[in-house]
Amino acid sequence: MMRISMPDEGTYPEYYRQYVEAVPDDEVMTYFVHSQSAVPDFLRQIPENKLGYAYAEDKWTIAEVIQHIMDGERVFAYRGLCIARGEQQPLPSFDQDLYIRNAETSHRTLASLIDEWTGIRHATISLFAHLPDDCLNYLGHAAGYPIRLKAIPWIIAGHEYHHMNVLRERYL
Repeated sequence: MMRISMPDEGTYPEYYRQYVEAVPDDEVMTYFVHSQSAVPDFLRQIPENKLGYAYAEDKWTIAEVIQHIMDGERVFAYRGLCIARGEQQPLPSFDQDLYIRNAETSHRTLASLIDEWTGIRHATISLFAHLPDDCLNYLGHAAGYPIRLKAIPWIIAGHEYHHMNVLRERYL
């Protein structure tokens, strides 16, 4: 499996640095493989009746936070695919609040969220594990900023890690 070390600062938008630096492993594919069991194990500890809980007014529910993690992973993995394949067109940003409003998570079960997360993570690992080594330094443009392909899996991992900590600290 390809090893993808931490990207250099300046190879991705500054506002993603908190995510890149949050990844607890020194190699992102190690994080992804470990998360295949760690994240579902953590999510299974959430009582089904708490999925609709939000810790404050105008905050997302637990189900919405999980959906947001998955939506973000899908969007970033798509950006990674585009950059890996040499796409030169700017890739759009996404409105995370619009995505959550349209996700209709109130009908979701914990099992359905875990199943979906598992499928997405498997696809993400497969995508990044089989990229040609030389494409990691490819430059693309997403949400109005230049970004190197190498940074994208780190952003995915750090974004998830951040939101899992938010779930632990503010919701459970």
